[in-house]
Amino acid sequence: AIMEDLMAKVAKDFPEPPKTAYTIKYVAPSMQEFMSPAFYMMTPVDDSQNNVIYINEKYLGDGALMDLYPTMAHEGYPGHLYQNCYTNSCDLPLIRNMFSYSGYAEGWATYVEHYSYGISGLESELAKLISVNEALTLGLYAYVDMGIHYKGWDRADVADYLKSYGIADGAAVDEMFETIVGDPANYLSYFIGYLEMRDLRETAQKALGEKFVLKDFHRFLLETGPAPFYIIEDYMRDWIKEQKQGR
Repeated sequence: AIMEDLMAKVAKDFPEPPKTAYTIKYVAPSMQEFMSPAFYMMTPVDDSQNNVIYINEKYLGDGALMDLYPTMAHEGYPGHLYQNCYTNSCDLPLIRNMFSYSGYAEGWATYVEHYSYGISGLESELAKLISVNEALTLGLYAYVDMGIHYKGWDRADVADYLKSYGIADGAAVDEMFETIVGDPANYLSYFIGYLEMRDLRETAQKALGEKFVLKDFHRFLLETGPAPFYIIEDYMRDWIKEQKQGR
């Protein structure tokens, strides 16, 4: 039901996706302890119809519906599933499937996850508050990630840093430390990718003014496809010129 709701509501600001099928499954109980709350399985290059999203029931507690809405936006529409199917329909060179750009992929999914709060049915100010809080929390994880893997922080350093934000629970500190040590730079692809997507949008809005159309901007990102952000920026300069000329 959430997927159907998202597909209907995102039509205003996102181009129509190609027709595709998807299956939603639950993580096996034996794997729940070790899996993320949800994830999208990338399709084979020759079978874009075989889309699967897994949900980890371990994380479905009180308020699960509100947790699930942005999660399904991230993994489904207009997140990973939508982005993968749309870009695959653009006839990009197949060799591009050999390369992975997690900053683009997770940046896009996090960007649209935050977009989804505004269409979730929440009161607008509450939706903004939740979005900002989620972004700040993700930024906190990203900074701790850099602290551990770039500055050489140990567990005590992480505890001191988090204490300055009112996080003093030892178990929470231990869980964050172990999670980040076990998966270096993971949170950076989400947070920095999200910031890059926001920067691209703000740059385009500033350059185009009243000519800026959000759906056209999203179409540009999807048709350009996964790539380093400095390359996307180069392509966007040409796209902005075309929009100004009314093409």
